[in-house]
Amino acid sequence: MSTSKYKLSFEILTIIGAALIAILFLFPIYLSSDNYNFYLSNFLFIFLFITFTRYIFFLKYSPLSHFTPIKVVYIFMTIPLAVFLTDSFSAFQAYSDTIGIQEFVKTMEGPKQVGTIAYIRNQMLFFGAGSVVATVLLAFRMILSIWRVRNRDGV
Repeated sequence: MSTSKYKLSFEILTIIGAALIAILFLFPIYLSSDNYNFYLSNFLFIFLFITFTRYIFFLKYSPLSHFTPIKVVYIFMTIPLAVFLTDSFSAFQAYSDTIGIQEFVKTMEGPKQVGTIAYIRNQMLFFGAGSVVATVLLAFRMILSIWRVRNRDGV
């Protein structure tokens, strides 16, 4: 099996793994809330955080490691994506500040409600902020990778 097939297999497995991890993080919220409005943005935060962090540190194991046009697309894609992620994160913060996260778990008992509220807030803050930072850093990593491929034949 050639190296490119290994890279493609690794890429597919890590994308599937990132999606499964995101679903696992959202599963407790799904079980405890019947009106959670942020599934899509929360899933994107987790998925993009894992995927972009992997690209930042393990780009040479990716199929796009020597494919410059895709890297340029990623560079220009990160600008509107960072704005979208920041807007989604701000929407959650605004909802949290005005209505409150307890609105999502109002049918639960007191101690479980407190724990679930803390879980929702903490994982949303971690992955939301992490995905915005990883998106910004990814642009710089792609620029560095393009420079290395052109000048030093590396990634």
